[in-house]
Amino acid sequence: MLFEGQFYTEIGELKGNGQMRMLLLRGGQGQFLVYKEVERGAAEIFRRLMQQPHPNIVKICGLKAVDEEKCGIFMEYVPADTLDDKILRQGMIPLKEAKTIMLQICQAVWHFHRLGIIHRDLKPLNLLVTAAGQVKVTDFGIARLYRKDAICDTRILGTAGYAAPEQFGFSQTDEKADIYALGVILNRMLTGQMPGEMLYAGDSRIEAIIKKCLRMSPAERCSLEELELALGGTGSCKPPVGKRILRVIPGFRTGSPVHMTLAIVGYIYMTFIFLFGLLTVRDVIDILRWVAGYLLSTLGLGWFVGSFGKAAHGLHLDKGGGKVFLFLVYGMVSMVIFYVALMVGCMPR
Repeated sequence: MLFEGQFYTEIGELKGNGQMRMLLLRGGQGQFLVYKEVERGAAEIFRRLMQQPHPNIVKICGLKAVDEEKCGIFMEYVPADTLDDKILRQGMIPLKEAKTIMLQICQAVWHFHRLGIIHRDLKPLNLLVTAAGQVKVTDFGIARLYRKDAICDTRILGTAGYAAPEQFGFSQTDEKADIYALGVILNRMLTGQMPGEMLYAGDSRIEAIIKKCLRMSPAERCSLEELELALGGTGSCKPPVGKRILRVIPGFRTGSPVHMTLAIVGYIYMTFIFLFGLLTVRDVIDILRWVAGYLLSTLGLGWFVGSFGKAAHGLHLDKGGGKVFLFLVYGMVSMVIFYVALMVGCMPR
């Protein structure tokens, strides 16, 4: 097989499903490469990984066209066992060692998330651990690029037990799907078992972060930075400055489009009420009426938001035009509540 002008001999097949081959190749000077065939639509993922490599991700050396449906990926050969092999040998991994391994995985995940890549199949079998203790993430065969305009994944893929619930549902997977898998992997390292069989109970901070990784709702799962800090890392897996600023603002902390849409409406509403009161209050009685009306109308809006939020998410109103609809609905409701409060005399007249 030719690659970059050199001929490589096929040593043997590492694994494959009959249609997509994975071969070990040896060059004329004794160097080794791994060749894997993937669907051609995944080429952009491997192109990004090749252009921006990371020490904790198996290096992509090149791409080669196979036919109209497939392309070949040339990768570095890493002579190492998988994390699954290590767990099988040891039964469970000591907490200190598990933290070291997981911190390296976090670094790799942070890198490919910045490239817009969602792995979707993180599991011990796809994590190589060298004799020196270096971790390498591999097998991006079912990875996908996150698209802001997509409603759901085009295909339901993933490994049962490690795949997040949304990978088998009707919503698009994002970075939080990989966070779920990291929680399962960490639990497996520390207990030797899946979370459904045995949930880790030991270090309180690690126990809490595993539970947060495994929450059903993606919006309620921890961030990669939170996981890294819980493991004793330095917090290097930080999101962009804009996201960090939004995270401290109520309504924007979860990153959920529904929550953020409601927060925008709420902040516009509160600003309007504040300006209205500022222009109309004349004495202490009016100030008290203004405060009472403000609290009444804000609590009313909050109750409506809480009662309707889950339904809005279930109806996918957090996608595309649905966000505009949400904005209009909550805007009208806030005005109605404000008007009612004004009419009953709670607001200054």
